[in-house]
Order: sequence, then structure tokens, then C-alpha cells
Amino acid sequence: MRHLLRRVTLGASALLAFLTASPAIANGDTTATILRIFTYEQGKHYALIQLTVPPAGTRATCATNTVYAGAIDLSSSSGQAQFALLLTAQAMGREVRVFGVGDITGGGCTLYSPVENVSFVYMIEP
Repeated sequence: MRHLLRRVTLGASALLAFLTASPAIANGDTTATILRIFTYEQGKHYALIQLTVPPAGTRATCATNTVYAGAIDLSSSSGQAQFALLLTAQAMGREVRVFGVGDITGGGCTLYSPVENVSFVYMIEP
């Protein structure tokens, strides 16, 4: 047990050192209430999120659209969970925080070319 804990601690320390030594990764980071959510079926199942403020943060270089905060992949279970959270937040009138995937994989806008794919979202507590 002690060896396992030591390995986990060393692994976490190495990861933390790597992350703090790595250059900043550009990704969108916007907090606002949801204005609209659009869903599409154009060879891909995705949703576009429009918030009450324009997209913010240092977005992926491919994210040239200034209307939508992000695109969610509705064909994945994580995308469906994000979509459900957004619908709940919209129904409750709560703010959400939307983070984009950034340029880390070079494919930051694969769902809808000028909009950054969403990495994760969460609802802001009142």
C-alpha cells in the first residue's frame, strides 16, 4: 500500500511539474447565461452555444466566430451530459462557464469550423 501511494504521489508530482513548465494552452473561457442553444445534424451531431456575452479568453486559433461560445459533440456521452447540464442551466436562468479545448490537439474546431469545441462546462452556483 505504501509503495502504491508513493507511486501515485510521484506521478502526480511529475504531472504537476510538466503542466507548470508547459507553455499556456489557448482555450476559450466564458461565463454568462445562455441566450440560445442550436442543434445541428449536418453529417455530425452537434450543438452551438450562444451566451449573453461574446466568447472570451484566448480561444483556439481556428475559433474566428465571435457569436458562439462553443460547439458540443452530441454523438458522445460526455457531449450529451454537457448538453443536459446546459439545458438545465438555461431552464433555471443560471450562469454557466464554458471552456474550449484550445489548440492542444490541433483540432480545436472540428465540429463547426469557426467555433471552438467545448472541453467542459459547469453551472455557476447562485
